[in-house]
Amino acid sequence: MFSLSKGNYHVFCPTQQIKEQEGGVAKIQCHVDPSVNLEDYILYCTRADLNDEAVASLRYGKVDADPPMDQYRNTTTLTYDPISRNLTLLIFPLTLFHSGQYRCLAPKLTDSGTITLTVGTEKMNVGAIVGGVLGALIGLGLILIGVLVKLGIISK
Repeated sequence: MFSLSKGNYHVFCPTQQIKEQEGGVAKIQCHVDPSVNLEDYILYCTRADLNDEAVASLRYGKVDADPPMDQYRNTTTLTYDPISRNLTLLIFPLTLFHSGQYRCLAPKLTDSGTITLTVGTEKMNVGAIVGGVLGALIGLGLILIGVLVKLGIISK
């Protein structure tokens, strides 16, 4: 568990690294100490590795419709639940561009938690593909031999 604190304000990010596949959904979630009502603040989720450009934000409990970065338009949802104090950023569908370091913060409180998201492509199992192709070729060869025997072209 990853935890940062300042005074009475704490951000707990249970996972420091998230690995997802391209085309999937990433869920970046932090828990905020209940002693602070974040509906009284502006909340941002940023790309720490891209000069802290905002990818999504909440202003006093309301979602900003358009994130400043074009690559995140229509691909993010940021929610804050004041009862559970969970701040959740969903990114979907994922592309390789979405790999990076994300930080969720409330600037007036100056604390944040950073999570690394790695987006990969599904790797093909080369052994399984080669085995499947070889199996199919052997099967076709046996069928061909059977047909040739039946036609009398090859004798037993």
